[in-house]
Amino acid sequence: MREMGWALTFREDTPARAPGWFDYHDLPLSAASRSTLSQFRDGIYQHQREGILRYLGGAHLAVTTATASGKTLIFNICALEELAKPGARVLAIYPLKALAAEQTMRWQTALKQAGIDAKVGRIDGGIAMSERQRILKESRVLVMTPDIIHAWLFSVIDAPVVVNFLKNLTLVVTDEAHTYSGVFGSNAAFLFRRLLHAVRKLGGQCRFIASSATMKDPTAHLLKLTGESFETIGPELDTSPRAERRTLLVSPPKSKDLLTAVSDLLIYAAANTSHQSITFVDSRKQTEYLAAIVERRVNEESEDADAPVFERLRDMQIYPYRSGYEEEDRERIQGRLAAGALKGVVSTSALEMGIDLPYLSLGVLYGIPSSATSLHQRIGRVGRRKPGLIIIVNNGSVISESVFRAPERIGDLPLAQSALYLHNRPS
Repeated sequence: MREMGWALTFREDTPARAPGWFDYHDLPLSAASRSTLSQFRDGIYQHQREGILRYLGGAHLAVTTATASGKTLIFNICALEELAKPGARVLAIYPLKALAAEQTMRWQTALKQAGIDAKVGRIDGGIAMSERQRILKESRVLVMTPDIIHAWLFSVIDAPVVVNFLKNLTLVVTDEAHTYSGVFGSNAAFLFRRLLHAVRKLGGQCRFIASSATMKDPTAHLLKLTGESFETIGPELDTSPRAERRTLLVSPPKSKDLLTAVSDLLIYAAANTSHQSITFVDSRKQTEYLAAIVERRVNEESEDADAPVFERLRDMQIYPYRSGYEEEDRERIQGRLAAGALKGVVSTSALEMGIDLPYLSLGVLYGIPSSATSLHQRIGRVGRRKPGLIIIVNNGSVISESVFRAPERIGDLPLAQSALYLHNRPS
């Protein structure tokens, strides 16, 4: 980076942390849950044990530990406990269609590993109307977005298959709960209340598990969101391991335009290091533009390069990723990233949440995002299985300039307070 003319403003090194294991054999669990936990020979993390215990004790549960800390295991085990009851159903709600698609496969894997012969179904706007009630009838775990619950499920709430589903619904998993804010969150708050009212009206009872690594004041937020009181499993109980991570705040060289300088950095990392990278930008246009510059620069450099260099450049594969892609294209890119088969991806916030990309070791942030929540989510994508490097580029925005003037405060930026408007008077 020095050779390319980049200027280092700030550097922070976060040391690795060893795991802390806790025994689970004394937990009163079903055979399916014990089968799942048997693969964890050393034990489970403290927050996982405590979360399972509190759910078994009857609580609505909020899990707010860090990204990649194993929150998924908690609601998988709690779901298995519910599925051990005859006829019980589980609803997993995800705020984004792409996230719902990826998590459906993880639910399928979880049930298969537990030895449960039960179907996982997904219903979103891409599923034909004629197929939805069949999927609802056949599946014991349903993956949906809030939009499809509002626009479709409640519109056919008197259908026998919907009545049966709601009457037997015992667990609602709400992932990335910090996203329920503003107009979207306010609408979702009424949606969750309608869902609980319908279940109880039909004689059923269900509980919530909500999770997020970046939820400010989770107890107050979830009380507003659902009308129910939650017990929180927070970072103080997190004993999951952490790889070491280095964070650099850098300013670009003045001799090039910013996107070209960033593309040269990505090309160098892809051709000369073992990093798999993710670069976050803030618009669809920037995603496509930066990926196009990378492709053009590769072609320019390969014209005069010797064969070995050309081969590395040709095979490095840095893909753009954003919302609006066809599901098949999204799944192909996500699958190759998750398998470690791509050298990099340039993404909007579409890859900011939830999706497990274990091999990412380099993260490039094109400026400081508009909220500390997004900043923490983006940083949390990197360094899950090996040491991570985060490069935050000063792109000249007002937020970036402000942070770069006092870079040592970057770790103290407050998470966004959720805003739910449940008592607005009609105008």
